[in-house]
Amino acid sequence: MMIMDKQKSYQIRLLSVDENQVLNYLGNRSIDGLNEETLVFQFKLDTKLKLINRMVAIRTAIKYVFEEKDLLQVENTLAFEVDRLEEIVTKNEENGTLSFSVDILPTFISVAFGTLRGMVYKETKGTVLENYPIPLISMETLKEKNVIVVEE
Repeated sequence: MMIMDKQKSYQIRLLSVDENQVLNYLGNRSIDGLNEETLVFQFKLDTKLKLINRMVAIRTAIKYVFEEKDLLQVENTLAFEVDRLEEIVTKNEENGTLSFSVDILPTFISVAFGTLRGMVYKETKGTVLENYPIPLISMETLKEKNVIVVEE
């Protein structure tokens, strides 16, 4: 894959996809009262930038909750190698803020959540949850919730 800004292009390579956790508390049972209004989705997203290794790791997780009981938890981590990552990401040492010369995170987040959707589909197929895929979440919401950690 390649990401381009106005003057440069950057090579990106998917290094790994790890299924960190799958906890299915549902089994094959049916649940009275389960519907789109009563099922709660909780998601997590965090990003680890390893500048020295030119690596970006995106961890996504989703939890299905009904009547304050967990039904399903799925978590994955995708690792990407980014050519010349140090040119894209700079960290202000005084205040700890990050700046990106190219907005690379939406691409990684999109791939990670797409992978998570596939994992959830696999886990819910043939169960009462198969009719409740992960809802669409705006990229702005995801970026706001994203916790970014930088390792030098």
